[in-house]
Amino acid sequence: MPGWINPKLGIMYSAPNIPGWDRIPLVKILHERFGVPVKLGNDANMAALGEWRYGAGQGHNNLVYLTISTGIGGGVISGGRL
Repeated sequence: MPGWINPKLGIMYSAPNIPGWDRIPLVKILHERFGVPVKLGNDANMAALGEWRYGAGQGHNNLVYLTISTGIGGGVISGGRL
């Protein structure tokens, strides 16, 4: 998710590009709806993790991922860790 989140509690506090989505217990909602485990993370960090694991970053221990869309963000993989 973009914006302020609490991954441990599974709550999205606010998203600058999704008006009205404030203090949403997103993990709970998605888990109840789909019955699968759900984790919440920052969109740029999760994109970096996905690129490292499944995309052009495969086989590398270090990666910098930049995203420029509704905002500017990025994620870093260093030594094989997000």
